Amino acid sequence: MCSEAYHAPTSCATLKHWLVKCRDDSGTANYMTAHTKDCPSCHVCIEKNEVWKSHDAEYYFCSKYQENPDSAKESVRTRARESLERYMFYYERWENHERSLRLEHDQRARIQTRINEKVLKKEGTWIDWQYLLLAADTLKNCRYTLKYTYPHAFYGEKLERKELFEYQQALLEAEVEDLSWKIEHAEITDRADLQNKMDICEKHRLTLLQEFLTN
Repeated sequence: MCSEAYHAPTSCATLKHWLVKCRDDSGTANYMTAHTKDCPSCHVCIEKNEVWKSHDAEYYFCSKYQENPDSAKESVRTRARESLERYMFYYERWENHERSLRLEHDQRARIQTRINEKVLKKEGTWIDWQYLLLAADTLKNCRYTLKYTYPHAFYGEKLERKELFEYQQALLEAEVEDLSWKIEHAEITDRADLQNKMDICEKHRLTLLQEFLTN
């Protein structure tokens, strides 16, 4: 157990490593983004303020010639860039879902206000419109779970059933974004269609947790 909020399917130990990495790698990510670039020919990572002296005709194929003393340094730098890009792939999705959770929290408040207005105008009862709040809650739960699939996936490169996990993660992600769109356009979305999408999202969420829940 840990003091963090509920974070299934990511284990407590994995989440701890992830949060430390997010904190420690933020400076590295900013530096690599601001100060490095890839050779357009061979994609070797170099400093942005470096000249292309090691990329001209005196070296074989953009400094890949093994005798070039700069090649070893650039190879290490390139691997570091590749490692960072992999981390950023997962981190950006983690952060995007966190941002969406905040926006959708505000959206739920607007839905509540809209329901109150409709009830006051005699455009149905609160019970008639409750499904919109249930849809917002379903979206929150599914996106919250989806957010925590990314630390699990980042550290699960060699885990068994990795392909199955990523497949179920992708299914949930697609359904979550579709549900988000339907809620945003609730005025033109059929109620039965929205409720069906809610059921699909929750089913995918529970399936993923049941298959990969880590205590």
